[in-house]
Amino acid sequence: MILLGTILATIVSTLAIWLSSQRDVKRRRAAGLQKLDSSPLIRWGLLALSITPGAILVSMGNISGFICWLAAITVTG
Repeated sequence: MILLGTILATIVSTLAIWLSSQRDVKRRRAAGLQKLDSSPLIRWGLLALSITPGAILVSMGNISGFICWLAAITVTG
């Protein structure tokens, strides 16, 4: 169960980081793509979504899972 929680937290955070990168104004401009609405609410929401799984892991007492999650999102980010 602990391993599953760590993997799920990593997947959720990786998805939030990926969505954030797809909405990045500078990346879209450099790639010549159409500009999307980049409201601060969406950016802050994606930031919160990427950090929340780590806070949940710590609150559950899964410190080793938190360290694995932190390393995984550092590599994927």
